[in-house]
Amino acid sequence: MKNFTLSELLIVVGCLSSCGGAFGDATGSSGSGSSDGGPGQTDAGNSGNKVNSGNSGNIGCGYATTLCADGYICIADADCESDICRMNVCQALSSLAHDGIKDGDETDVDCGGLHAPACADSLMCIVTEDCTSGVCTKNVCQVPTDTDGVKNGDETDVDCGGPTAPKCATGKTCNAHADCVSDGCGYDGKCAAGRSCTQHLGGDTCGVGEIGEAGAVHESCCLQAPIAGSAARVDKYLVTAGRMRAFIERLNGDVVTYVSSLPASNWDQKNWNALVPANIDDANNQLGPYWGGSKRLCDPGQLTGHTYYTPPDVGAPSSFTQTDMDPKTLNCVGWHLANAFCQWDGGRLPSHDEITKVFTNNVTNGWPWGTGAPDQSKADARWSHYYNYGYPGLTPRASAS
Repeated sequence: MKNFTLSELLIVVGCLSSCGGAFGDATGSSGSGSSDGGPGQTDAGNSGNKVNSGNSGNIGCGYATTLCADGYICIADADCESDICRMNVCQALSSLAHDGIKDGDETDVDCGGLHAPACADSLMCIVTEDCTSGVCTKNVCQVPTDTDGVKNGDETDVDCGGPTAPKCATGKTCNAHADCVSDGCGYDGKCAAGRSCTQHLGGDTCGVGEIGEAGAVHESCCLQAPIAGSAARVDKYLVTAGRMRAFIERLNGDVVTYVSSLPASNWDQKNWNALVPANIDDANNQLGPYWGGSKRLCDPGQLTGHTYYTPPDVGAPSSFTQTDMDPKTLNCVGWHLANAFCQWDGGRLPSHDEITKVFTNNVTNGWPWGTGAPDQSKADARWSHYYNYGYPGLTPRASAS
């Protein structure tokens, strides 16, 4: 048994083809001195006659009913399981993607079909899977566009996202904030409903029921609702501590730089810049229990405390964790920081008139406490404005309305 060179192989194959069963009986059984029929080997026996090609050079394959595996000797394509015979050796279909020839089931040179990579734009195709763009029109792979109904090119979702396509709507896949109409790519790789609702806790945990509670139905905390009698819209839910955290962390605490870019009509640069944080430590202090010495009931306790979680070294430590607090309604925040947050989130603080319309359905419903003068026998939110922090040692304000 020997390994044959290509020239020797052609001679042996020629003998086999012309002599038929010269080295065995008429049934094609081999005589003595057979080999394992492995790649690059032939046999001294009869290889049999394959219908379309004559005799192959391998015992056990190349017959009418048994095809040769990749790497075995062949005469024609029909000898091979892959249907590809090159230089008298059966080739793997995957190898054809590098041979510089359109062969196998390829739709163009070294691309398309089931075994080669997808074809680049402008090359030939049969089905969409033949093309890197996923679009095959009139047997030609098309250049990706943002109107072809396919996620292709540098898009993050179908016809949106990436540097060239339009921005994606809420719920579409994103890789960065800039991929989204809201400028907020969420923790789950989907465009959030609002810029501040990109984290889970306090971002999409608003609605009915507590987190983890059976039957709870939660949605984005940035959803909006119409205001009766107004063209404006208002947040469906009160701002959560988690939304403020998304704002602070996105800016790395530097709210001063952000507000410095606001127009004078929206922000008093001279008088207000010092009232918002310039870094994370400033933010923790301003949202903590004692900033400015004017907060009341913002120190941690059983029934009181600020909901924006701050590290233990910022004022009195909280007995709650950030996980506990982020879903809660934000409190103990200064007007200027709240103003900056709303503008960054694409809105503004509501006016007194808008708040009145929200709570009274455009003044068609009364306040829960009625419309007359405050009655000390009834719970009335106006009392919180009627008495200042120093009362009863000081005289109450002249009006509670």
